[in-house]
Amino acid sequence: MLVTKFIHDAEHANDRYAIRAKLNSMDKLFHNVQENVRVWSRHRHQRQIGQLGILSKMDMIESTLHHLMKDVGVHPTGGEQAPVPGGLQEPAPTPLAVAPAPSFP
Repeated sequence: MLVTKFIHDAEHANDRYAIRAKLNSMDKLFHNVQENVRVWSRHRHQRQIGQLGILSKMDMIESTLHHLMKDVGVHPTGGEQAPVPGGLQEPAPTPLAVAPAPSFP
C-alpha cells in the first residue's frame, strides 16, 4: 500500500524518475522472491488456499506488475514479457491489402 501511495504522489508531482526507480526496485525484488518460491513444496498436512498453486499465483502477480510498469512507461528488468491478462492472445493485425491503381484507357 505504501508503494501505491508513493507512485500516486510521484505521478502527481510528475516525478517519472522516482516512479521508474521504485518500480524497477519492486521488479528486482519480486524476481528474487519468485526464484526462491520455485523450490517450495506443500506439506501434506497443509491445505491449499484458493484455486491455483503458488507458481501460478506468482505468474499472475508478475503479469500484473509488468503491466503496471508498461502503463507508466517503465520496462521490466527481469522475467518474461508480460502476457495479455487472462491468458488471451490478441490476434496480430492483418496487413491492409492495397488495391492496384486504376488504369485508364
